[in-house]
Amino acid sequence: MIQLEKRVVALVAAGKRFSNKESPEVQAAKRKAELENPWFTQESIERAIHGITSEFANQAKLESWLSKYNLKETPDAKKLGLVLAGNIPMVGMHDLICGFLAGHNMHIKFSDKDKVLTPLFIKYLTEELPECSLQFEERERLNEVDMVIATGSNNSSRYFDYYFGKIPNIIRKNRTSIGVLKEDTSREELKELGKDIFYYFGMGCRNVSKIYLPKGYPIELIMEVFEEWKPLVLHNKYKNNFDYNYAIYLLNKTKFYTNGSLITIEDPSIYSRISCLHFSYYEDLEELEKELKGLQDELQCVVSNCELKDIDVLPFGKSQVPGLADYADGVDTMKFLIEQQV
Repeated sequence: MIQLEKRVVALVAAGKRFSNKESPEVQAAKRKAELENPWFTQESIERAIHGITSEFANQAKLESWLSKYNLKETPDAKKLGLVLAGNIPMVGMHDLICGFLAGHNMHIKFSDKDKVLTPLFIKYLTEELPECSLQFEERERLNEVDMVIATGSNNSSRYFDYYFGKIPNIIRKNRTSIGVLKEDTSREELKELGKDIFYYFGMGCRNVSKIYLPKGYPIELIMEVFEEWKPLVLHNKYKNNFDYNYAIYLLNKTKFYTNGSLITIEDPSIYSRISCLHFSYYEDLEELEKELKGLQDELQCVVSNCELKDIDVLPFGKSQVPGLADYADGVDTMKFLIEQQV
């Protein structure tokens, strides 16, 4: 089997090739990815590539992260089934990298929405380390796997539970992220919060779909600051969602605020539609903390400029730059894969 050190070197080298903006192959793949899925704009793809190569394919960060695990140098491979999501570009890359470093052979079911970029990264990995080519195999059905990591919706999770419930698994359901603001939240902090809300058109589980405001905080200020994101409405699919939701709220006589590209509604639900943002007011931070603790199974990230008791928070603007140890749903993927090594 391939030594771990060689895997790390290959991963870093593949990342450098993948992030090369002068590469005709990379540029062609990015254009094809956008043609096949218009949500994958060039800006979104570049953002995803930067995050992957700077956080997941950085040698110092990889070595520091891996040092925390008792990872076998030459494990005997098992068959790992991966069901990848397609809501944002290359969203399943962390699972794939974990499987690669753990030495398992992966049977991969790509999302129909994202079948260009991740395969190119795999191509670069296998060119840098030809011995690992058997670790990657695209499959439509995952019939013969020893374990599985599947990402989807609450509906698809029931399907996954039925088919994979008898083997070791990580099955991910719907999650979202929220923001908590304090009374003196500044315009500069709101600008950073905008990244958490609008990056990738708000379609990721790390995107903020609801904010909690201290009683009396002016929603008008938030809408004014978020006007810098107005160009999003020039994107056809985003505009279709905005127009549809605008019409629905008008017909239902729902009170809402809008700045021409975002609709904000006071709503208790932490989930909001594309182009919409929910908000609620709070008066007592301790009471809000209790409420949020009851929502932990549905939350991916909490961004805030408050200190929240027993709740991990990220600074505004940082939800979309996860590191290697920022595991989806808080489940340690690498620990799970190491436990399956023989």
